[in-house]
Amino acid sequence: MIGDENKRAFHRMLIDAELRIWVGQQSYSGLCKDLSATGMGISLKDVKLALGDDVEVALSGQGVAPFSAKGKVVRCIAEGDIDYAVEFTSLS
Repeated sequence: MIGDENKRAFHRMLIDAELRIWVGQQSYSGLCKDLSATGMGISLKDVKLALGDDVEVALSGQGVAPFSAKGKVVRCIAEGDIDYAVEFTSLS
């Protein structure tokens, strides 16, 4: 994807869009909180992901063009709902 030297060149867009995430054969609903060229911040209820998990995500909702990607969980913040950072490995 994008090299480390260019990561800071891409700003996050704060959004609240419905998200569908697949981990293996399991599918969950969540919320995309922010989106950039290299990844996204997501919030999930009652879903435990591990650092390094491979995921597939799909966004939908008003004001958001349909979007899907494959990625890897790179950060987890467990406060209330569980927030994760996903780094994209491929976009579609």
